[in-house]
Amino acid sequence: MNLFVYRIAKGHEGGIVEDSCPTNFNELYQTSLKEELINTKLGLIPYDTNNYIEFLHRELWQCGKLRQGWGIEGLDLSGVNNESDDERNRWIKSYVIGLKKYWNIDPLSPESGYSINHLPCHEAAGRMKMLSSVMLDTKPKDIIFIPKHSFENHHDDFQFTVCEVVGPYYFDLNKNYEDFGHVISVRNLKTFKYSDCLINGKDFLGQHQKAVSKVKDSYAVHNKLLKFIKTDYLPYID
Repeated sequence: MNLFVYRIAKGHEGGIVEDSCPTNFNELYQTSLKEELINTKLGLIPYDTNNYIEFLHRELWQCGKLRQGWGIEGLDLSGVNNESDDERNRWIKSYVIGLKKYWNIDPLSPESGYSINHLPCHEAAGRMKMLSSVMLDTKPKDIIFIPKHSFENHHDDFQFTVCEVVGPYYFDLNKNYEDFGHVISVRNLKTFKYSDCLINGKDFLGQHQKAVSKVKDSYAVHNKLLKFIKTDYLPYID
């Protein structure tokens, strides 16, 4: 049983995570990617008005689907951990195009901070590695902590939720929302108050401020969270 921390999706936001680009990415895609970006209309998913929070909450609590953001069309993580660069290149290219098509950022515009000679490949690679290294490693019987989230509130400063994984990662894009396609199937959701247990909000800081992260055995908080699971959570689901 592995322990993970999945922060509830909040639309297109979050810090930049970078990693090395595939060695042949610019050689293969610089020209074709520039042309595709020029022919892509600038667009923005209407997060402010599309009630995605209600959708995510319903999917989690009624359907057992824990969805994660950065999951637009073309960003299926399946296969990106293979040795071949083909799937990684596909993912990075889709991410760069998605910046303009879905997130209102034109990488060719001077205001974006990017250029055709410095496309956000490192940013895309970092986002891909962070998501895939955790979500593709999450297996049935693992436990996921969801900080600042409860049955009552999508964002809850006083409570957190715990659930059990029942299936591997899969990609399921809802066309009405155009995002949040990354899915982990879960069950036995239970909300806990920080004030009623040995867990506190600070336990989910540091390494676990990312969208998704694994609680490694070497982390100081690992034994504390594991003890909580054994004494407070497992008796609830047994």
